Amino acid sequence: MDGSARLWVNAEGLSPESSLRVELLDELERPLPGYSGDASATLQQSGLRVPVSWNGKSQIAGVQQSFKIKVGFEGRLSGAISFYALYVGK
Repeated sequence: MDGSARLWVNAEGLSPESSLRVELLDELERPLPGYSGDASATLQQSGLRVPVSWNGKSQIAGVQQSFKIKVGFEGRLSGAISFYALYVGK
């Protein structure tokens, strides 16, 4: 990735009881600081092209290495989530 990037998701069935957790991992699947663990993005809003943000940061910046995007289904009603797409762009 050159420069910064943004992520968006298409999903439905999201709520306080069913959320998506979005994290960034390095090539060895270790958490990237500022984008994983307690800093993970949590989405609870259904919709098209819902922006992903990490503690108010809507862009991925300062990451100088290849990374993986991990999306986890969480919550008591996580089975109600329909995940359709993840977009990466500027």
